[in-house]
Formats: sequence, structure tokens, C-alpha cells
Amino acid sequence: MIKILEKKVMRGANIYSYRPVIVMTIDLGEYDEVPTSQLDGFVDKLLELLPSLEDHRCSEGVRGGLIMRMQEGTLLGHVIEHIALELQYIAYMDVGYGKTVDADAPGTFHVIFSYWVEEAGIYAGEEAVAIVNSLLTGEADEPYDLQNTIWDLKDIRDDHYLGPSTASIVREAELQGITVLRLDDYNLVQLGEGKYQKRIQAAMTSNTSLIGVETAGNKRLTKMMLEDAGLPVPKGSVVRKLSSAIEDAEWLGYPVVIKPHDGHHGKGVTTNISNEEELVAAFERAKEESDRVIIENYLSGSDYRMLVIGGKFVAAAKRLPAKITGDGEHTIDELIAIENQNPDRGYGHENVMTRLQVSSVTEHLLATAGYTMETVLPDEEDFFLELTANLSTGGSAEDVTDRVHKSNRFMAERIAKIIGLDIAGVDVMTPTLTKPIDKVGGAVIEVNAAPGLRMHLAPAKGKARNVARDIVDMLFPRGATHDIPIVVVFPLVPVTATMGMSWVAPLGKSMSTISRATLRARPLAGARCMRSPGAAFTSMTAPPTLSIGLDRVVVITSTPAMSSPTIWAIRSAMKRFDLCTRSVTSSADPPVGRLAVSSRKKSSPSGSTVSMVQPALASRCSVTDDT
Repeated sequence: MIKILEKKVMRGANIYSYRPVIVMTIDLGEYDEVPTSQLDGFVDKLLELLPSLEDHRCSEGVRGGLIMRMQEGTLLGHVIEHIALELQYIAYMDVGYGKTVDADAPGTFHVIFSYWVEEAGIYAGEEAVAIVNSLLTGEADEPYDLQNTIWDLKDIRDDHYLGPSTASIVREAELQGITVLRLDDYNLVQLGEGKYQKRIQAAMTSNTSLIGVETAGNKRLTKMMLEDAGLPVPKGSVVRKLSSAIEDAEWLGYPVVIKPHDGHHGKGVTTNISNEEELVAAFERAKEESDRVIIENYLSGSDYRMLVIGGKFVAAAKRLPAKITGDGEHTIDELIAIENQNPDRGYGHENVMTRLQVSSVTEHLLATAGYTMETVLPDEEDFFLELTANLSTGGSAEDVTDRVHKSNRFMAERIAKIIGLDIAGVDVMTPTLTKPIDKVGGAVIEVNAAPGLRMHLAPAKGKARNVARDIVDMLFPRGATHDIPIVVVFPLVPVTATMGMSWVAPLGKSMSTISRATLRARPLAGARCMRSPGAAFTSMTAPPTLSIGLDRVVVITSTPAMSSPTIWAIRSAMKRFDLCTRSVTSSADPPVGRLAVSSRKKSSPSGSTVSMVQPALASRCSVTDDT
């Protein structure tokens, strides 16, 4: 049996890779030095269980490369590495890096593989070992339950995965070279460092107004503010009792819409209510979400979402509720199952569209239509499963950005300013957006803080809009400073009396990764994993003094001197981080080395700076520009 001896998570650059990896130390036991080519039937059984391993190119560089390696003979640690990657990939976590290296003890190996969700990566490694052990022992009576493992991985992923809005912003920030630091297990993320940092949570930023969010969440207040500004809104009222709702519905005239006073994502909303019986059921659903209920006129037309970022209209989408289309052969239940096989549908937010589900609203619509789940839907007949066009309930979206009238664009930008939101989703009900909505009988029905971005990033139909770039550009305008570069030099074993440093170790660009207490407390031996790429440092003869400011980091070492080759090496290291240097010379004998590091944009007075000074002789240094 193969045993797991240790599991370690490398969250940043490390001695194995620049990317985050799981390092799992295993003991092959009796299978040490036993290649897969000598294990009868092992390769065939593994491919029967995981046929998708055929896609792994491995070192051969071609599809099926892993199979070739296993047939020729490779050790089981290598196989476990590929299984751990494949399990994550099947669960919609796009990983692909891995390698296996010898550990210290005979028969032990470090299995190294990348991950997206830490807990999922560890679980995948454990199950990869379990799969290999089950194949080796030949437990035919209890075959390995792969499907259960995939479900578990998906559950773990959903619990810890960044949502589509947050993930898209993080991805865009990384493309622009902005440091990203996840602050919790959910969607709170820091972009940038020090005084330049911004924080996001889905489509809400550290610049988002709390008053704006509260205003948008209060539908009645939002409606009053928009109405006072002369914008078209549906006529309606707020009630607490069912009797009041019935009375107001008679006053407004059917059809009407019922929705919770404090709600979001379409929960508790019922539209196109045509009689008192439907009103009673809709009122009860809305009361589950809020103590107060809004009743207003039902507007005919389509549901549109207009997105405003930083005061500018950037995208619009037409939203459709979840529906199925009959073929005259299959029941409603079967049609839902067939549609859920659509590769564009997935669980939660993992794909373009969410899987269809049967909710209380679906049951209400079935009863209203006189249908059941066993009803065979006539050919070409559409049956809507939900009343609201939310993607989270299986709805779909079509991009219509290029077809929005300039008057509607201006209206959306004005609404965002009135409510006070840096990122706003403006929902309108109108026959079309190609004409001003007040000319075609449309109206604004809702304003959303932290609007979902998925409908714009990956619409089911139409052009995808990279609205995440607009958010990142709003937070960090092109050319703005976002990170604080750090380069630190630690003394090693002195080579001569005049050369106190023999190695330069760039700590990367993340100030947040440096532990002040750790550096002051004790010397550190050997390379150590940090969060940022390239972040590693080596042993020192004495711990330095570290002073950290919001845009300045000063490291004072006990190094007696720096020679010209050492200065040259430091400058070479700094070029990796696009830094310029200023060298400092001294009249003291022996010479003293001092180094100042700042942004290449010398015109910026707030450029980040790192200095290294020998305390005893710092006052005798004179600065010369060496850029």
C-alpha cells in the first residue's frame, strides 16, 4: 500500500515552481522501483476508470504521452501526480502543472501538482493515492466510486471558489501585473499594495458608497429618488398586509407585480399576476424575503440590464427566464433533464448558464397552466420555469450593447450618479432599448449594487464584453502606481574583508508577504516560500532591521561593505522588477554600500523606495545618480 507521509501547501513561488502547488510526500513501500509496465493490467484498469487521462501529453509532448510513459514503465508517484491533476480538471478546476521528484528517504517521493482551491487540491491528492491503491489491491467487490469523488470536489470548489464576477476582476488585474491577495475563503480580495491597494468583493469595491448600496437595496427609496428626478418608474405602493395588497391591486388594475421591499437576485418576485388567487400566493412568497412588499404595475416588454462602471455605460444584456421548448415526445421532466445536458449549463456559476431546477415558482406555473411534470409539451411550445430572468435560476442572456440608444445610455449613467454607485446594474422593462424607453412605454424597475457580471462576460448569445477590465481601469487608471517593489540583500559568508555580500535575493513585489516579526526575531536558513512570484530569500548571518512604510521599505544590515561586482549583481536583480537604482559611495575605509531603489518613473514623487544602509557609517555616505 502506498502511504501519504506529509502534505504541504505552497501558496506562492517556491523551490519547485513559481505557481502555487501542493507538495505531497508519499512512500511507495513495496512498489518502490516497480514501474507500471510490470503491474499486470494496471494501465488498462486506470484508463477504464479515467479515460480522460489520454489527453495528458506528459513529457512526450503529444496527446497520449502519459499512456506511452506508463506502457514503457514509470513509477507510481508520477501516475498519482497526473491523477490528482485530472480529478481537479474534471471538477472544473483548470490545472495542469505537476512533477514528481525524489525525497530524502529511500522509496519516498515528493508529488507536486498545481491547484486552484487549496482544500480541493489536498483532497484530489488523497484520492489519487486511494485510486492507485484500489487498483493495486484489485478490490473488485468494491470498485472505486469516482463519481462521488467528483461531486465532493465540486462541493469543495463551490464553497471556496471565487465567484465569476470576482474571478474575472482578479484575472484582469493579474494580466495588468497588479498584485492580488485573497483575504478570506470567499470573495474578499486585495488588489495592489500599501497605500495604493484597493479591495473588491464581487462587483463591489473599496470605493463603493455604503449609502449607495443601502439606497439601492431599498427599492421604495430608489423608486422615489428616480421618480423625483423625472425618470420613468412603474406606478405602485408598499404594503405589509395581504388585504392592503389586494386593495392596491384593484386600484392599480391587473396585471401587477409583487416583490419584496428588501431583496435581491429576483428572490420572491412574481410578475404578470392576473387575479386575486395568484396575488395571494405571490404575496406569501415575497413575505418570506421581506416584512414589506411592493406591488406595482406590470410592464410588458423584455427584461434588460444596463451596466455602468465609473459613471460610464459599458454593456447591456437582454435577459430571458429559464425555459424549455416542447418536441411533442418528451415530458416536461425529461425536457429539463435534456436541457441540463447542455455543455453551456453548469452548477452555480461555473458555466455560461446555470442548470435548470424545479422551484416553488415552477410548481405554481405548472398548476396555472394545468400541467404536471409528466405532461408531454406540444412541439415548439415554450414553457417558462421561472418568472424572473435571473441567471442564477437558469435564465440566459443576450448581449445588446451595440443596440442601446444614446438616450438610454445617458439615463443609465445618470441613475448610477443619483443612487451614488461606482458600479451599478440598472434593470429596465421595455419593448426595446433601440429607442428611448420613455417613448415606448418602458420603465426602470430596479437598481443593483454589486451587479453580476456573468451575463456580460459570457452571454449565451452575442458578443462577450470584458467588463472586468473597465473595473480594474477604474480602480487603477492606466499608468497609476499599484504595487510597492521590494528588493532586499542579505549578507552570506564574507568572501574578503571588502566584500560582505555574495548573493542577491529579490523578495518580489509584495510588501504584505514580509513578516516583520520573523525578520527581526531570528535568522532564516535556506529558501523560504513567499506569496509573490520570485519571492524567496536565503540564510543570513544576522537578522536585519526592517522599517516598513506605506510606500517605503528600509532594510538595515550589518554588512561591512559592498564591492562593485555586488552592486552590479543588485542592479541586475532589480531589472527584473523594472526598478532604477541610485548608488551611494563613501569616503570611509573600508567602503560602505548603500542602495536606494525607486520606481523608474522618476517624475512621480510618491514612487516606491527601498534603501539599504549600514547604520554606523550611513551619515558619511554621499549619493550619486547612477541611473
